[in-house]
Amino acid sequence: MWRDAIKRQKNREALRNSDTPPQSPDNQNAEQPRSGSSRQHLEGKKQSRRASYKLHKEIAQLQHALTKERKLKEKYKKRLQRSVKQNESSRSKVRELVKNCPVNSRIRKTLLLHEALISDIKRKYQNARNERDKQILAKVTVGKIVKKYRLQRWSEQALGFSKKRRNLLKSKSLTSFTRKTVNRFADTSIQKNIKSFFNRDDVSRITTGRKQTITRNKVKMQKRFLVDTMRSLHRKFLAENNVRISYSSFCRLRPFWVVHPSLSDRETCQCKLHENLSFLAEKLNQLKLIETSDLERLTKTVSCDNTRKDCMYGECENCKDKTVPLSSMYDSVKKVSYTQWGTEEKAKMDDQEGPKLFFVNGDTVEQALERMPSNLPAVPATMRIHQVVTLAPGEILSRDVSCMCSTQKQLQCECWNTNHFSFVKKVPDAVSQRQTQIHWEDPEVLGQWCVLTYDKDLFPGIILAMDETHVQVKCMHRVGPNRFFWPAREDVLWYDFDDVLELIPPPKPVTTRHMEIQKDIWARLSE
Repeated sequence: MWRDAIKRQKNREALRNSDTPPQSPDNQNAEQPRSGSSRQHLEGKKQSRRASYKLHKEIAQLQHALTKERKLKEKYKKRLQRSVKQNESSRSKVRELVKNCPVNSRIRKTLLLHEALISDIKRKYQNARNERDKQILAKVTVGKIVKKYRLQRWSEQALGFSKKRRNLLKSKSLTSFTRKTVNRFADTSIQKNIKSFFNRDDVSRITTGRKQTITRNKVKMQKRFLVDTMRSLHRKFLAENNVRISYSSFCRLRPFWVVHPSLSDRETCQCKLHENLSFLAEKLNQLKLIETSDLERLTKTVSCDNTRKDCMYGECENCKDKTVPLSSMYDSVKKVSYTQWGTEEKAKMDDQEGPKLFFVNGDTVEQALERMPSNLPAVPATMRIHQVVTLAPGEILSRDVSCMCSTQKQLQCECWNTNHFSFVKKVPDAVSQRQTQIHWEDPEVLGQWCVLTYDKDLFPGIILAMDETHVQVKCMHRVGPNRFFWPAREDVLWYDFDDVLELIPPPKPVTTRHMEIQKDIWARLSE
């Protein structure tokens, strides 16, 4: 609009100038012509106008955004005021009810409970996501007692229920929501056809094993293994029957005793060896050399009729020379691999259970006798020995009755009067027969094991500290002859030097908890 007005104004000025003659120049008062503005001055003015225009435009945008934000602020402020006014607390509602009439605390508490329950139920009903939850809330809160006192309309308004809930509340159950189920195969004839189809010998084979059964819903049936894939059987069923049924429904209606064979069920050549052709067809189809991997379709391409014996046994003159058509686009030098069933003989590995048997031939015995010294002492009562254990070279432990401690990796035990025998004769040492003198001034004594006497009993322990006349020892507790264990609470005491009998090597573990001193040291100290 303003462009048109400016254009009309310019046209009027041009018309006025064209009708008026130019004024005659005044030579006397004529001014000298001024020099024109420079290029830099004009360019600066242009940039100044552009910057000014941008700033004015930015100011207008900011003012518009500020106005918009102010409107939003006022809108949300008003919403907050309205929500606070509408969503009054339960205590505020009770205070408004009893504002003009004084009541005791019991009535006030009852009214507060009423308002709190109404608010809570209404909030849960509004936040319910599905129809079932809403029906349960309406059924629990509105019943016969509310109807008896004619409070249905008031309860609907207070709790936010709609009028349609009245018809739903007449049912005895909490919810009247039922899922609509449609059984397209309710006709038993279709189920019978599918059941008889799967029980055919060309679809599944029967098993003869006594344990090859399956039970479902207390119905025990003999297993049948499928001889083809479910896809192929589905196509075969549709071709033989004039029935429209999807693949998923066909699989769902399969009898429970007709199952796929597992690896453990392939115990005959019919399963293991005859499936090699199926593996080969799958590989050729993967390499795009043949159109399909279905053996039935491949059989139809190389035979006249797959139901005739002559065609299947290669005795038909028309189809005995037919072969499966292969694609010409393939690399004859390329190596490929495919899966095949095969048989393999493997030696049965020892399962590490039961007694281990060793075979010793006579030559081994003769060689051992030749290497054996002639002056070895004889083991007494050889014919009565039933179990022999050796823990050190030249020493054996023998028993007349076997024990089972060796199964728990406990070879050194005193079960059934264990006898000790050594093939090396020990020379008594005078130094070992007497008590070894302990040098208490030596700092290396700290941390060593010792045996001390306390109340006429022997206890092993570890030396922790010493002074001029006493030694601090952490002792073990005794549970039997030469059987000791660490107590739950440390037994640390100071003893006289005379109570410590001897320094000993660390005791050896007998069980996971008990330990014992070396038998020769224990025998000498106990005497």
